[in-house]
Amino acid sequence: MNDPLLNFEGKVALITGGSRGLGYQMAKALAARGADIIIASRKVDTCEAVAEEVRAMGQRALAVGAHCGKWDEIDKLIEAAYAEFGHVDILINNAGMGPRMPSHEVPESLYDSVLNLNLKGPYRLASIIGQKMKTQGSGSILNISSIASLQPLAQVVPYSAAKAVSTR
Repeated sequence: MNDPLLNFEGKVALITGGSRGLGYQMAKALAARGADIIIASRKVDTCEAVAEEVRAMGQRALAVGAHCGKWDEIDKLIEAAYAEFGHVDILINNAGMGPRMPSHEVPESLYDSVLNLNLKGPYRLASIIGQKMKTQGSGSILNISSIASLQPLAQVVPYSAAKAVSTR
């Protein structure tokens, strides 16, 4: 890789929601530029499919089934990542959900699920891995947000609120 800004050789990236959509594309792009990848999502089989693609590109990969809105599962994800690689250089908090529903119809359980995945989980990951990055002397954390954080829509109020708080 000629451009040092696009060279991720020797780096380890942990991507939540890494089994599809933006997370999947980020995993492939970082692997193509030399990074080893930890793919986290609720379904370990879809994570493993992405991990196989990353390995086929010549990089190491770890698939971890974890609900990134639940702290006990986040703790196990972090433990698995550090057991396998010893460090994380890039954390991408990408997992998210924002079901469309009129705000007056949102049940408490859905409200809690949306905030747990979009705000509480990224907070936990950034807090713990950020401290480890501080100890190792380097690292980057990216929190993927949404235009809904700036222009909330009536159909996704809990999602918009969680994404707005996570961008500040």
